Amino acid sequence: MLRTARLTDDIDLQARVRNLSEAIDRVDEVAGEPLDVQRAHEAAILQQLRAGNAPTGAEENYKLFAARTQGIEEGIKNNPIATTIANTPSVKDPGPFDWNNPAVSLQQRKRIAQIGENKWKVPLGILDKADMERLTGEMRGPNAPAVLAAVRTLDNDGQQALLREEGFRTAVAGASRSGDPAKMNAAYSFMDSLQKQNPLQFDKQFPDSLKDLRAWQSNLAFYPPDEAAKRMLQANDPAQSAARKASDDAANKALANFSPSKVVSKFSTGFLMFGTTAGAPISQQAGIAAGALKADYDENFRDGFAATGDANMADGFAMEKLNLKYGMSPSNGNRVMAYPPERYYPQVGGSHDWMARQLDDELARHLGVPTMPPLERGFAAAVEPTALYATAETPAERQYGAGRALVSDDVTQSDIAAGRPPSYQVVLQDPNGRWGALTGANGLVQRFRFDPNAPFAQRAAAAEQVRPTVQALTQQTPFATVP
Repeated sequence: MLRTARLTDDIDLQARVRNLSEAIDRVDEVAGEPLDVQRAHEAAILQQLRAGNAPTGAEENYKLFAARTQGIEEGIKNNPIATTIANTPSVKDPGPFDWNNPAVSLQQRKRIAQIGENKWKVPLGILDKADMERLTGEMRGPNAPAVLAAVRTLDNDGQQALLREEGFRTAVAGASRSGDPAKMNAAYSFMDSLQKQNPLQFDKQFPDSLKDLRAWQSNLAFYPPDEAAKRMLQANDPAQSAARKASDDAANKALANFSPSKVVSKFSTGFLMFGTTAGAPISQQAGIAAGALKADYDENFRDGFAATGDANMADGFAMEKLNLKYGMSPSNGNRVMAYPPERYYPQVGGSHDWMARQLDDELARHLGVPTMPPLERGFAAAVEPTALYATAETPAERQYGAGRALVSDDVTQSDIAAGRPPSYQVVLQDPNGRWGALTGANGLVQRFRFDPNAPFAQRAAAAEQVRPTVQALTQQTPFATVP
């Protein structure tokens, strides 16, 4: 193109062609960069254009960047495999999806998707749009068990890439309710493996399926697959609404004398002095947190009772569901709470003990009082609660000495949903036993988020100090392996 322009005497044409050629070269230079880098190049050129200080040819450069980046983004969304192949010369096209051997084709596309993810730094699906539509179509037919068997040959990342597609999740759920014993068994077996790998994620992907999964497993324990399938269809028949009401009435009778404290006690471990007794959840309003825990238990108990008709099995189902959200938190005084922090923060040296220490240290710093060890504070409060208030010098110290607790809320849940380390409210107890949120000088509620970096650094420093001693002892031991 540039050579042709040079054959003419049109200076302006030669300049435009030269600028366009240079723009294409610049676009090609960053074509393999992550998408955010490509967008940054595009934004920088646009900023120059708007400021009026753009170099010659910047407008053509911007148009090329914008068109290419938009094309890649749309391609990644709809046809991630074809887009990766088209933009990566080193990747060989595996050809059409082989529906006679889906496991091989899925593995091929999983590897190509991984190359695309490394290239553009964004999650990629492992099937192009047409192949995904064909896959969900196969799931609706008699080949569903074979398709799911092929999917299960993928690693967890590959399976989760498929499960990001709502159509695939719907197809799996549809197979589980198909009435075909072979399809139902394959679908529920697949669901069971997902639930065991990540219970909380499964509950989000298949919010209505855990009850059916447990009912199917219970039925298979007593009936052959054909009969189990018939019973599942009966349970899911809309005409069974009257039966569900009767089931709920029976479940409510079983729940009538079941108090919130009994639900809390189910989180205790061990027995008497040889275990840990779970404490009731805390909120600013007395009974609200414990009541919410009991309401969640009741709802899940009714679902489990409707599926099985057995109170013991319903209790097991209710606790399994409850444990997805609630747990006993040592950092929170062994209280039961929603989204306990120990599930979302790492152990340091095989323990979460650092979390309670960090919370107490931060609380003491915020209030401007000396740190009182948790055991000392708990013993003093148990012996003579008012003594803590009588001898304290400041209102802050009186509050701190009385006790503290973590409270999870909507912000905590939003943090977890967004993949962030969760934050919590901190509440303090006044001399009358009432709990109130910790607030700052501006009157706003203070939140607390744990930070494992300092504990990890402290442990690493401590390990480094004893390393010479360990090495010396190891070298002096005749049969030891010297590191």
